[in-house]
Amino acid sequence: MKVSKNIRIIALSLLSVLFFGAVRAQAATYYVATTGNDASACAQSQSTATPRRTLASGISCLAPGDKLYIRAGTYAEQLNISGLGKTGTVNQWLTIAGYPGEKVIIRPPAPMAGYGAVRLRGISSWVRVENLDIDGANLADYEGWIIAYGSHDIIIDNVRIYNQHFHGLYIEGDNITIQNSEIHDPRTDCVAGHRYYGIYFHNGNNGLIQSNNIHRNAGGGIQVYGESGSISNTTIRGNRIHDNNFCPTSPIGGIIVDQYRATTPLTNVSVYNNLVYNNGSLPGHAVGKTPGITVSTGGTGIKVWNNTVYGNDGQGIVVYGELLRNTLVQNNISYNNTLNNIQNSAPDTIIDHNLTTNPYFINAAGFDFRVPTSSPAIDAGIILGQVSMDFANNPRPEGFTHDIGAYELGTDSLDTTPPSAPKGVAIR
Repeated sequence: MKVSKNIRIIALSLLSVLFFGAVRAQAATYYVATTGNDASACAQSQSTATPRRTLASGISCLAPGDKLYIRAGTYAEQLNISGLGKTGTVNQWLTIAGYPGEKVIIRPPAPMAGYGAVRLRGISSWVRVENLDIDGANLADYEGWIIAYGSHDIIIDNVRIYNQHFHGLYIEGDNITIQNSEIHDPRTDCVAGHRYYGIYFHNGNNGLIQSNNIHRNAGGGIQVYGESGSISNTTIRGNRIHDNNFCPTSPIGGIIVDQYRATTPLTNVSVYNNLVYNNGSLPGHAVGKTPGITVSTGGTGIKVWNNTVYGNDGQGIVVYGELLRNTLVQNNISYNNTLNNIQNSAPDTIIDHNLTTNPYFINAAGFDFRVPTSSPAIDAGIILGQVSMDFANNPRPEGFTHDIGAYELGTDSLDTTPPSAPKGVAIR
């Protein structure tokens, strides 16, 4: 007896389901709006015409691979992802985003039982959060955004975090990316012993902090601190870190890379193409104790490359600690900081091809740290294969070798050298 081709295909499909499990045919996109209705079925809320009303209701519809778009407005509730048991999978990320071109503010009421405005920890991984304002104005002390307790593979993109009552963002987890975001202006009482960072990267591997604007935080800008676990292969690049520290009880600066003890290893952390300036400029800060970049205590293979460090109320770049090994400080501009522009007391640190004299910025007072062709920073660095782009995403090197500092002379630099007089030209 012959079996038709269609029957064979159906049988094979059923066997695939039995052996490999059912696979969702297509990811869905859902919508939430302040004018929506939570009585809408999940299938109905896949249309912009019939959105759901609350974040919790919209999130409840999500499965791995789905996206939730939040329309413009202020939402007086927590963005609760993990509390509702939601997560993506390795091939099907979960995305929660403000609708393109619209302003979405998440401002939950107090208290939030320690979870903060966003609950994304533990069960939740393979999650993207995009295009949102996270406002902690109503939160109690220590209620902030924490990514921890097993969460991994998280991307935060184009998110503005402010009015937090502790750190802007606390991270424990692998494969965490923070990019194109702004973290600023917390609420704090400057309690002694607390540091109040914009980003506190507490432990994790393969972290990426890039292209963020971190400013006016009570303590430091970014701290990478291996206290309760290892940190490896973490990159801090292309960020603008400025005007942090207004607590006299928190004498820290722009970027800090620190190993707590030898049992919590910190290896291969790269800090490059950052603009680090004016930290310690706010009233109330700890005078003379706000370095631009600090590498301290311990760690192996930390690279401080092609940063521009200017006008910080402390050292520009300071390296110290008997447990530090193979630290590289190269191709940096460190200028006009109140203490030493570069200071080192750690063993086997390599410090070369840095510029601590006037680089002739285009307009330092206006925070334009590009340099002209006449600057001593041009073609004065060494080739660094890992640093293939500059702060403005121009390719490096443009000339014979890398320029020193965060900018490479290119389309985003200005040539202020006057033109030479023409030769051999006659006017008739």
